[in-house]
Parts: sequence; structure tokens; C-alpha cells
Amino acid sequence: MKLKLNTDIAALIVAFTALTMAGIDGYEQRRHNRKSVMPVLVSDRVRNNFDDERSVEYNIHNSGMGPAAVKEFHVFFNKRVEEPFSIPGYSTAYNRHISAARHVIETLNDNGDGQWRLDVADQGLSSNTYIPANKSLTLLRFDTNVPQKEFRDVLSILERTLDIFICYCSIYDDQCQWTHIGQHPELITKQCSTEKNMSI
Repeated sequence: MKLKLNTDIAALIVAFTALTMAGIDGYEQRRHNRKSVMPVLVSDRVRNNFDDERSVEYNIHNSGMGPAAVKEFHVFFNKRVEEPFSIPGYSTAYNRHISAARHVIETLNDNGDGQWRLDVADQGLSSNTYIPANKSLTLLRFDTNVPQKEFRDVLSILERTLDIFICYCSIYDDQCQWTHIGQHPELITKQCSTEKNMSI
């Protein structure tokens, strides 16, 4: 009887130890999985300057191992939040930036023969956007045929006025952080969080 009791106790100890080890192993595996899917958004400005064609684009690239879940997206013009502009069939988060750049081209055309153009492609982000690992996204692009001086004027406007902030998290809704394009990182001081709150 005593031997059976000792065997039962030993079996319980072995079972408890196995469950404890499985729990610890599972916890370590989950922790490893969370780290291994950490997204990292990196911003980039690409400028091309050819003889008759010039362009500038603002990109973000997810260089991390997992998708980036966008929680907040804010565009600033001259340190003030840019309100989205929308008409049927078109909306943009960069309306004042586009208008300021177009003004340079229109002034040049008014003073000359009207041959200069500005093509714009832009993309905003919403709180349900996911950016896969190793993927890039162009947020704003200008293509133009204006002379070098006027192109520098357009670049100067963008450099002075454009700030883009993106709050993103991992797919586990943790490891949240901001990425920023522009010269004024102080414009947003609050923590990036998992709350889907698009207000500043």
C-alpha cells in the first residue's frame, strides 16, 4: 500500500513537472513569436532629377519580420493638422501641399508658354491598413517637367511644410511606435497605442 502511494505521488510530481515545463516552453515560444513578427517602418525620400523629368516621392518600407498594423495616420501642413479633402471619386490627406506645389507650376505657366505640368499620386492610410513585411508604400509622389530652379522651389515647400506621422503596432497589438516623415517630430507627443483613435 505504501509503495502504491509513493508511486502515485511520484506520478503526480512528474505530471506537475511536465505541465510546468510545457507552460514555460509555451510562454517562451509565444514571446519568441511576438519578437519574430515585429514590424519596423522606415521612411524614405527619393528624388530623381533627369534632363527633362523630375520627381520626388515619400515612401515607407516595412523592414521588419511581420506586418505593421496602422493605428493612426496624421498629415501636417506648416505644423497644423491637415484635414482630409474629399469630393466624389477623390480624396486626399495632402490637399494644401498639392495646392502649394501646383501654385509654383501655375505661376510659371502664367509667366511663360504654359508647357509645365505637375502630376501627383498620393495615398493616405486608415486605422485598418496592414503593411506586409518587406513591402514599400508610396505615400506622396510629384512628377514634373519644370526647370531645375522651380523644382527646387517645390522641394523647398515640401521640406518646410510636410510632416507625416504613422502609429503602427505588431499583429499582436503590441510593440507600438511612431514613424515620422518630415522635420518636426515634436508635433506629436502622445504615446502610440493600440486604441483606434485618429484624433491627436
